[in-house]
Amino acid sequence: MLVYGISPDNYDWEDKALPWLDVSARVAEELGLTIIYPGNIYNYNPDEVPLIDETSPQHPICRKGEIRQHMELRLQQAAKHGAKVILLRMGNFIATPPLQSWLPMILKAKKNKYVLQTPGDKHLKQAWAYMPDAAEVVAMLVEKSDELEAYSAFQFKGYEISMAELARTIEETSGKPVVIKPFPWWFMHILCPFLVAIRGVFEMRYLWQHELLLNDAKLRKTLGNIPQTSLAKALVDSGYIKAK
Repeated sequence: MLVYGISPDNYDWEDKALPWLDVSARVAEELGLTIIYPGNIYNYNPDEVPLIDETSPQHPICRKGEIRQHMELRLQQAAKHGAKVILLRMGNFIATPPLQSWLPMILKAKKNKYVLQTPGDKHLKQAWAYMPDAAEVVAMLVEKSDELEAYSAFQFKGYEISMAELARTIEETSGKPVVIKPFPWWFMHILCPFLVAIRGVFEMRYLWQHELLLNDAKLRKTLGNIPQTSLAKALVDSGYIKAK
């Protein structure tokens, strides 16, 4: 079994992401290995598919989405040549920092409060995956791997929450107020010409301007009950907030 957890630093995917995956895909083909691959939502146009399932068309509207689409096509090819693929698609991550994800960027603990910088409308919902829950789901899928097709993709819904709901959970759990501020996209725009990582972040801005959620019906049909840690516990256990 091969768990694919490689991601080029600083969002620098252009000349690395697909070649790196190809190495693992060829090894899996030759040895008949199962590849565990974490998918994301970059492959989709939120105007076309605000709720993603396994049949949703992939029409990416950004370069990173195109790269992700080609990576999944490569995995589908590998599944036809001796490998097996289990893809678990997720939204944003909640995991113990440091992590290249949104939460460490937008949530800051101050002495007597928390500051939450919202990258979009605070009432728009986003999909968030708590990594320990996702890992448990992967383990459950691996146990059923003999029953799965050579290429099996699943959607992990996780939490469907808005920034306003996230702020409310933080306040109720920590007992401290949350100050909501706009994310400084203007500053990111200034830095784009100089930093690859910032260009990568700016490119994904559209995901905060639309709801793009995940339909986990297939996953629930395959596994039954899905692990779901409470959002409050996930935030505390990951170290983002302290319980009162």
